[in-house]
Amino acid sequence: MPTGEVCVLNPRHLKTLGEVLATGSFVGAAKRLGYTASAVAQQMAALERASGITLFERNGRTVLPTRTAEEISGHAESVLRALEALERDVRALGRAEQGVVRVGAFPTATASILPEALARLHRERPGIRVQLEEGEPDEIVPVIDAGGLDLALVFEYERAPRRWSRDLAVTPLIEEGLFLLVPPGWDNGSAGTQRISFHALRDVTWISTREATGGERSLLQLCATAGFLPRIEYRSNDFGLIRGLVRAGLGFAVVPALALVDDQSVRALPLPDDGPGRRVLALSRAERPSGLVDAVLRALVEAIPTVSRRTPPGAATSPDGEREIACLRGG
Repeated sequence: MPTGEVCVLNPRHLKTLGEVLATGSFVGAAKRLGYTASAVAQQMAALERASGITLFERNGRTVLPTRTAEEISGHAESVLRALEALERDVRALGRAEQGVVRVGAFPTATASILPEALARLHRERPGIRVQLEEGEPDEIVPVIDAGGLDLALVFEYERAPRRWSRDLAVTPLIEEGLFLLVPPGWDNGSAGTQRISFHALRDVTWISTREATGGERSLLQLCATAGFLPRIEYRSNDFGLIRGLVRAGLGFAVVPALALVDDQSVRALPLPDDGPGRRVLALSRAERPSGLVDAVLRALVEAIPTVSRRTPPGAATSPDGEREIACLRGG
């Protein structure tokens, strides 16, 4: 082989060389591989030309491998195994059987929806790994817009709708009801009823999510409809902390159904039937390069009926009952 010329070895020829050495002849290799002896001889000649090395000593009708041929074949074994593994991986990726999907989600979803969905995904597609990044919608939407995430779980309040990029596909997952958390011992003055009018709450102290969040905007509009501006003393995006502040008698709060837990010390009163709610959505790229994201998305959709059954009756349901939810395009 001339100096400076790149040596390009054909993996098929290297595999044939291994069979020649294993069987001791071109004929034996041909039988194993389903070739003719002539085809094996042509491949070995091509391998010699490509490598610039004599692999066989030819004496009449006798062909004997050189030590160099044995060394090359020994090195090629690990390479060929790696190539076979790569081919399997590529086929698996094409069938969406394995790979990594980067998912962003808000904390309430990571606590309620994702465990069921990921457990389902692990059972059905164990080769798919999910890398999770937790954050509020305002934090993770720019990341998926920039291509840093493959899938994002977000929410929007009916009283504070959002617009999504047209480059994103939107899949509705859950429509949640909103609940009023009331401190221990508070009496709404209407014995026997579990529902409350906001008109009776104009003078109470409120606990809200952070400023300019969908939760705060929804609370402001609820109170505005009732004719007053709420006095907000505490703010947090941690619903566990909000529930603790209510339990301590420091104020009232409005939370979505997925934030409810079994806590007998804090009453959760549903808002009126025609009251606003919160929608949980999955955002993904409108054009996806593989079926991996579709597999994770399907696991999320299929997990929703189970998640809905764990919430208070009528509090959270899939937008289409328990039927499959179609993917909506655009913002």
